[in-house]
Amino acid sequence: MNVELKLLIVLRHLLLIGLWLFAYYLLFYYIHPSLTKGLSSWQDLRLPNGYIPGDPIGNSIVAIHIYTGFIVSVIGPLQFSSYIRLSDPALHKNLGRLFLVSAILASLAGLYMVWVREHNGTITQAISISFGGLLTLIFSYFAWRYAKARYIKRHQVFALLVFCTANSAWFLRIGYQFWNYLRLGKIGHDSSVFAGKYFTLWTFGSYLLPVMAVLAYMYFKTINSKSTQMFNNAFLFLTICFLGLGIINAFWGMWLPRIR
Repeated sequence: MNVELKLLIVLRHLLLIGLWLFAYYLLFYYIHPSLTKGLSSWQDLRLPNGYIPGDPIGNSIVAIHIYTGFIVSVIGPLQFSSYIRLSDPALHKNLGRLFLVSAILASLAGLYMVWVREHNGTITQAISISFGGLLTLIFSYFAWRYAKARYIKRHQVFALLVFCTANSAWFLRIGYQFWNYLRLGKIGHDSSVFAGKYFTLWTFGSYLLPVMAVLAYMYFKTINSKSTQMFNNAFLFLTICFLGLGIINAFWGMWLPRIR
């Protein structure tokens, strides 16, 4: 087993752990209270305009956004599993369909939340969320189209891009906590950074950077040379370090304290 393959295996497991920790947080902080106490329970949670009395349509769309976000977080990492893809292709396809449908619904709900419903964020953040949502819709269309046409390699590229944009909320928190750790030198949560210039910039970077990283990695894979192989290995290693530190800080600094 070469170095690149080992790094890819570590990266896949890290993505699964990180996204499932986020799904665990969504389940017990948002979904469970809404199922047991109703959507009005979100009034007491950290969810700006998550519940607005007298707006049943808007509240339901927020619920769709969170529920489908949970599905995307759970299913997304499973699509990287070669075991599922090879041993049970039907399951891989059905999970892929559910992932794409959930990603599309989450994006449409997000667009509604920033342009129709009351929104506390800046216009820059609204544009960023909208652009990410539109990219998800476009990438989902091509991922479905190429899967139907059995252009597997093209399908895989666009499926990866959907993964990047559909999980932008996760990348947003991971990147924020990574920067927060570098800034403070400790695990924790600083709400001022969540509304600062870095956060505004990272609302774009949370999906554009993963998209560009995937495209760059796949481009350099087409160049068969030792230098590009070393570059890809270094890139994978740095990605693992970034995600690992961000996941640890997000879980211990943001998510776990809210669900204890």
